[in-house]
Amino acid sequence: GGDTEVHEVETIIGTVVQAPADGVDMIVEAGGQEILVGTGPGYLAERGFEIVVGDSVEMTGFWEDGEFKPQTIAIGASSITLRDEYGRPAWSGAGRRANSQGGGQGQGRRLQDGSGQTGV
Repeated sequence: GGDTEVHEVETIIGTVVQAPADGVDMIVEAGGQEILVGTGPGYLAERGFEIVVGDSVEMTGFWEDGEFKPQTIAIGASSITLRDEYGRPAWSGAGRRANSQGGGQGQGRRLQDGSGQTGV
């Protein structure tokens, strides 16, 4: 088990009613429901993947804490992968692409240690 558990994956097709931005979650309307989507907007911007209100999106992912966590988002012919099959975000720790200079002395690995989390 541990955290290599593969989540139950589903596909949601809907329309963007709130586009993701810094500190703003994406909201997609699908089947008459508004779905909160955790995207990692900084990562989308970095990849130049733009999502605007009214876009028709197809997302494959899983539910966690009442939020839909997409592994992939497709809009028309473009798609982006946000998480691997274990649900790990592509933007955390850059585990896969650690070939850039010196592997970065362990930075980005420990996002959960509470550093810089004062006043929450």
